[in-house]
Amino acid sequence: MSKKNNKNNNNNNEKCNCKHKHKHKHKHKHKQKELIPLLQLINAVIRNDLQLLAKTIEKGCDIDSQLDGVTPLYLACQEGTFECVELLLKKGASTEKLTNGATPLFIASSKGKDKICKLLLECGAKIDVIDEIHGTPLIAATSQQHTKVVKVLLENKANPNLTVKKFVPLIVACQEGKTEAVKLFISSGANVNHNTGEVTPLIIATAMNHIEVVKILLKNGADPRIEIDGNSAVDIAEDGDNDELFNILCEAEEKLDDLDEMEKNEKDEKNVKNVKNEKNEKDEKNEKDEKNEKDEKNVKIEKK
Repeated sequence: MSKKNNKNNNNNNEKCNCKHKHKHKHKHKHKQKELIPLLQLINAVIRNDLQLLAKTIEKGCDIDSQLDGVTPLYLACQEGTFECVELLLKKGASTEKLTNGATPLFIASSKGKDKICKLLLECGAKIDVIDEIHGTPLIAATSQQHTKVVKVLLENKANPNLTVKKFVPLIVACQEGKTEAVKLFISSGANVNHNTGEVTPLIIATAMNHIEVVKILLKNGADPRIEIDGNSAVDIAEDGDNDELFNILCEAEEKLDDLDEMEKNEKDEKNVKNVKNEKNEKDEKNEKDEKNEKDEKNVKIEKK
């Protein structure tokens, strides 16, 4: 009797295992089936096959689904396939869906795809999204020396003073000696004396011997007297044995000192003038008070 029960139990276990395997297999097939449209989307983007892309989207595939964390739109921006980006955006792809913490605009900016960046912005992409690892689209474009992208971003009101982990767009441009980018940042309101506590635009440009960048910064109000750890741009130029740069900075420093002196003198003169005016006003008031008092006395005498 016990042997028969054991046999029945074994048969039941085998049936359960068989059902479990069948269920698992069915689930796996279902998952694979769901993955096929996404793979077709990704494949269409890589091949820049607009027909396949449109056909797959029309089948109802989730346009913002991710394969290994990557969306079709992010991949299209990375590959630089403008037509695919355009179609995906028309069909409602999200401009803010993140791939490894980065937006489609970020990857397009870092790859120098200025036309794609412009299209993303026209479709409402957020321009100053900060990622603590990657920075901002503007920082990415500046770091990769994509001046055309920098121009597009600044024209669309990207903040040139936004800092991520002490990365400042203007400072990055100064370090690389990119005069056009430096001019773009300054014209867009970048702070020429931005002090991270470790460096300023002028100090980094001086340290890298970018004379033209130094001239642009000085012309737009950079102060060569600002010190980091006791060293100014003048000190750095002197230590670097660059006579031309040293002379340019010394001249700028002298001009600023003269201006400060002039302002101080003007302020002192103004203070002296104000003191004199206050004294004159006080004297006039005293004279008026004395006259009124005298007139009152005369009136009293006449009444008597």
